[in-house]
Amino acid sequence: MALSKNRKTNEREAVHRQFEAAATIYAGALVAINSDGKAVPASDASGLTVAGVACNQVASGGMVTVKSGCFHFKNSASAAAVTAAKAGDVCYVADDEKVSATGGTNSVVAGVVYDVDSNGVWVITGFPGNYAAKTHTHDGVYQPKITAASAIADTESDTTVNAILAALRAAGIIAG
Repeated sequence: MALSKNRKTNEREAVHRQFEAAATIYAGALVAINSDGKAVPASDASGLTVAGVACNQVASGGMVTVKSGCFHFKNSASAAAVTAAKAGDVCYVADDEKVSATGGTNSVVAGVVYDVDSNGVWVITGFPGNYAAKTHTHDGVYQPKITAASAIADTESDTTVNAILAALRAAGIIAG
């Protein structure tokens, strides 16, 4: 039944995640959510969805604070390296500190390439807001559907961001 009066809607800050047993997540690591809904160090393992970057180090069973945004990661070497021409395209998880232009066995998406410099790759990563569905495909390759482009920016003064947004729209990754 639709509301007919004000309602108190509980809110949960979507940054704290229970950490899966077996390893350590280090601050600054790419963090993924496994099929049990628990945080794990990002990797090319099956069934993972990147949630963002760890703000704290945590061991088995602890709570990790995960933040989405635009973060700098190491670039893969040689043929798998992300180039500046990939701005606006998705990149893939190589490990919890490195991204790749090509997907591995499971093609776990790290996020959208914002920029590439001599030290690595700037990647817009994480959810909530960035990845709305895991069902979108483009050219037969799994890609997340980006829905929070307005949270990134869309100003005439930032031509780089506008170019990225235009590429995402043209690829059908975000709505126009």
